[in-house]
Amino acid sequence: MSGSKLLVTVEHGQDVYRCELCDLDVYGIECQWSLNGVLLQTRRFTSAGLAVQWAEEQRRAILAGIVKWSGPGPWPPRRDDVRARPSR
Repeated sequence: MSGSKLLVTVEHGQDVYRCELCDLDVYGIECQWSLNGVLLQTRRFTSAGLAVQWAEEQRRAILAGIVKWSGPGPWPPRRDDVRARPSR
């Protein structure tokens, strides 16, 4: 992996969303969104332009209060849904 760079940080209420682009060389560009340090979603694109376009759509949705994340679980995640991991 060639590396990653922070694309955007969005503060919405008390929450901080971060979007990073990761260059996966021949595998494309991965766009990673996190909320308060917890990874929410990743998507892989064939070009940086497509990744930036998707990230911009998500940024606008966050600011409008309409976030469309795919994947398991309710959105937005409730803070009381965090389950403690057993200690080893």
